Amino acid sequence: MRNFEDNSRVKHDIYGTGKVTHSGGDGYSYVEFDTGVEKNILEEKLTLIEDSMVKIKSIHIKNLFNQFNYDIEVDIENDVAILIAPNGCGKTTIFKILDFMFNPSLNAFHEIKSIPFDTFSFQLSNGYMISFCRESLEEAIVRLQKNLDTEDSKLTLRRYCKSYPHDFVLSVTDSNGDEVEKISFYKAILEYYNTPDILSHFDSCVDANFYDFVDDKRLDSTDKLRIESFIKQLQSSQWKKAMSNTDLKFIDANRLQKKYSSPESVDKEKDTEKVDFFIQANETIREDVRRCLGEYNREVENAKSELVKEYIQTVNISTPSFEAFQSRWDSYQEELRKFQELGLLKSKELTIDSQTLKDAFQYKAEFLTTYLNMFEKTLEPLRAICEKLKLFADIFHKRNEITRKCIRFTENGIEISSKGKKIDIDCLSSGEKHDFAMFFNLIFDTPKNSIILIDEPEISWHIEWQSEFLDQLIDICRINGTQAIVATHSPYIIYGHDDLVVDKQVTENE
Repeated sequence: MRNFEDNSRVKHDIYGTGKVTHSGGDGYSYVEFDTGVEKNILEEKLTLIEDSMVKIKSIHIKNLFNQFNYDIEVDIENDVAILIAPNGCGKTTIFKILDFMFNPSLNAFHEIKSIPFDTFSFQLSNGYMISFCRESLEEAIVRLQKNLDTEDSKLTLRRYCKSYPHDFVLSVTDSNGDEVEKISFYKAILEYYNTPDILSHFDSCVDANFYDFVDDKRLDSTDKLRIESFIKQLQSSQWKKAMSNTDLKFIDANRLQKKYSSPESVDKEKDTEKVDFFIQANETIREDVRRCLGEYNREVENAKSELVKEYIQTVNISTPSFEAFQSRWDSYQEELRKFQELGLLKSKELTIDSQTLKDAFQYKAEFLTTYLNMFEKTLEPLRAICEKLKLFADIFHKRNEITRKCIRFTENGIEISSKGKKIDIDCLSSGEKHDFAMFFNLIFDTPKNSIILIDEPEISWHIEWQSEFLDQLIDICRINGTQAIVATHSPYIIYGHDDLVVDKQVTENE
C-alpha cells in the first residue's frame, strides 16, 4: 500500500485523471477528478502520472521584420499563456517559426524562408536553448570554409544563392551552456552534393532563383531532395531528445481553410487527395468508435461464453457486502448510461430497483459477483475513448444551450441534432464551425504532453463563447497535460485571466 502526496496527478480506470487533495493513512486518497467527481479511492486503484512534459519558458527574437526585438517570458507554473500585441508586430510569425522548428517540412519552410529576422531562440523548462539564425552568405562562407575547397566553389555558392543570400542555422545548447548540435541549410546542401561535384551542378542553376523552386510546380526530384536534405537533418535532430519527444501543434486562424489528407488515400505523399476538415473529423470519430466497439463486442461475447464456466470453476468466491456490491453495480450501470448518452451503445431498458437486487443477492451473491467481475472488464475498450468524447460533448452542449444542439458519436460518425431532428454539419453557422474545429483539434488531434499554439481563437465567436474559452482551455490542458500559448486581440478572451498574459519586452531598432 502506498501514500500519494497531496496535489499528485493520478489516474483511475473508471473516473479518469485527477488530483489528490488529501492522502490519509488508511490506504485511501481523496481525489478531485477532472470530470468534477470527488471520490475517496483505495490507493492501490490509482496510478501516479509522471510529469515528463517540457514547456517553453521564454522566447527571444532579434530584428524581426528588420525592426523589432522581443524578449518574452512565460510562466511555466500555468498551463496557458496569452500573447497580445498590435497587428503587424509578429504574433502569427512567432508561431510559424516555432511550428517549423518543431515540425520541419517543405511547406513550413516555405512559410518562414522569407521572414526577415536575425535570431529566433527559445528556452525550455529543462534548461535547453534552441536558436534559429539567419546568416549572410559571407558569414556562412567563412563558417563553411572547410566545406568549400576552392575559390570556384565559393563563387558558385555566391552565384547560386544570390537571389536570397542567407543561410539558416539551428543550434542547440544544453543546461550547462554547452553546444550539443548545429545544423546548417547551406552545409546540408553541400553535403548532399558531395563538395567536389558542387560546381558542375550549380553552374546549370546560375541564373535560377533557388527559392522559387520550392513553389514551382515543375519542381523536379533533384530540387526537392536538395531541400529535403536539410529538412531531414532537422527531423532527426538530437534536440528532439531535449524535448523528451514533446510535440507541438499549431492551430492557426485559418483552420477552416486547411485541407487534410484523407485516411483512405493510398499514397499519403500525394497532395491530390484532400478532404474538408469536417469530413476528416467524421472519419476520425467513425474509425475510433468502430475500433472500440469491435473490441467491446468481442469482450462481451467472450464474457457471455465464459460466464458459466467461470462461475462453476470459482470455488469459495469471496463475496462482498451487499452495500459494496451495489456501489460497484451502480457504477457499472452509470458507465453504461454514459456510453449510451454519447451514442456509443444503444439504449436498453434494464432497470433493477435496489430492493430486487438486494433480494437476489441473498441467494445468488456468488453468481452476481462473478457476473460483475467479468462484465466490468468489457467496458475497458469504451473507457479508452470515452474521456475525450465526453469532454467534447460537454463543451459542445454548454456552448449550444440556446440552440439546443446535441452531439452523439456512433459507428457511423458524428451526429448533430436539434430538438430530436438531425442536422447536417454543413448547416452549422461560421462561428459554430470555428468552435467545432477548435475544440476538435484541441481534444482529439493534440497528443498528451504537447505544446499548443492557438492563433486568434475568437474568430467568428460570440462574446459569451469568447469569455468561456480560457476556462475550458485550462481544463483541457490540465486533463491532457499540455501547455497552450494563445495569441489574441480580444479583451473578452483575456477577461478574468490577466495573470496569464505573458511578460514581454519589445524594443524597436533605430
